[in-house]
Amino acid sequence: DIFGKSFAGNEQHRDAITSLALINFLNFCPHRFCTAYPKTIQRAIEYLTKSKADKYAKFDKEGRFTELTIQEGTEFMHAHCLRASALCIAYTIFKEKTLKEYAVKATQVTLDGQHESGGWSTNFKKTKDAKVDLVVSIWALQNLEHFALCGIPSLQIDEYCDDGADYIKGLQTSSGGFKRFLSDNESQDDLTGAGVYWLQ
Repeated sequence: DIFGKSFAGNEQHRDAITSLALINFLNFCPHRFCTAYPKTIQRAIEYLTKSKADKYAKFDKEGRFTELTIQEGTEFMHAHCLRASALCIAYTIFKEKTLKEYAVKATQVTLDGQHESGGWSTNFKKTKDAKVDLVVSIWALQNLEHFALCGIPSLQIDEYCDDGADYIKGLQTSSGGFKRFLSDNESQDDLTGAGVYWLQ
């Protein structure tokens, strides 16, 4: 895991790691990785699309989104956002119909999970006591950024992005650093870099 402890992994962990790897391969597609490693890329896409796009989403009886399922050990590696980003980038490059459907459906879950504060909590709960998190919010906004680059007009995401950016800016302290939660008293150097990077 991200703390260096041995971890056998679970489905969400595998989705997160596969998505991270795929994103890195796809980011180099304009150069040579699409032609140098086509089987690796295709197998990773097939792995991510063998289950439905909103696989971690929970819905109420009326079909409204309520929260995400989070498996133990994956609280710090947001499988849904990483998977959604990977699917969006894959569609942008390959323009396959199935990837388009996955990109739209996965991104819709991200939109549905935005807290009224503008940020996102680990499990995407929208309750007042939800612990909205800078790191998860950045991953969610990266999903929206990658969706915007897809050129798919079916989801209107500008307002969600604006609200998310306002939330992140609101986490900046008077010293200029960023804190992870609104309730924190001090900023953290590593989070400050992440906050500035996304706002840029």
